[in-house]
Amino acid sequence: MDTIRVIIVEDHPLIRQAVLDQLQAEPDVIVVLELDHGGRLLPALRGADVDVVLLDLGMDRGVFDPVTTVQRLKSQRPSVRVIVMSSASHGAKALGVLQAGVEGYILKSDLNTLDLAGVIRRVRSGGRYYSPEIEELLAVALETGEEGPVLDREELDLIRLAAQGHTNRQIGHLLGYSEKTVRNRLTPVYRKLGAANRVEAIRKAEALGLFG
Repeated sequence: MDTIRVIIVEDHPLIRQAVLDQLQAEPDVIVVLELDHGGRLLPALRGADVDVVLLDLGMDRGVFDPVTTVQRLKSQRPSVRVIVMSSASHGAKALGVLQAGVEGYILKSDLNTLDLAGVIRRVRSGGRYYSPEIEELLAVALETGEEGPVLDREELDLIRLAAQGHTNRQIGHLLGYSEKTVRNRLTPVYRKLGAANRVEAIRKAEALGLFG
């Protein structure tokens, strides 16, 4: 029986423990590392012997771009398989990681009834697994060509910090920009989201699942 080495990336301790509890009973699945933030994944992968990454799509603290992370992971370690775990079943971020090449996408609402180890084995052996809602998202995207608003990493950082309640001056301090630069760079973000102002942009970004 081949051993499957897994990294869990999940910032909620209870969910991370629930996933760990499921996998500890499996003789062929070994959790080699647990991370509480996606920003730690790529550095942790350097030199790590791992087959599958279970990746939470959104983090409550700090800035994390899952699409860029998956793209870089696939470029640096193409043999590593990625299974996303998320509450979001729609939006640009969900489509983004699917287009970046993740082999699995599980809704967290399915974790209690899903054979997670079975999904890991399937993905490790070259298969794929998507929750039914994600299959539907893919079907609609293929049919309509709809990809949602495409925000780059900087734009995602800006709107996430705005959603966390930071002022333009505070965002500028965090990202190394002037207050005026932040204001100017948020304007195209609002336009891409089809929003007239900050409040509307944050609401639309949340509806699109850009925050996880």
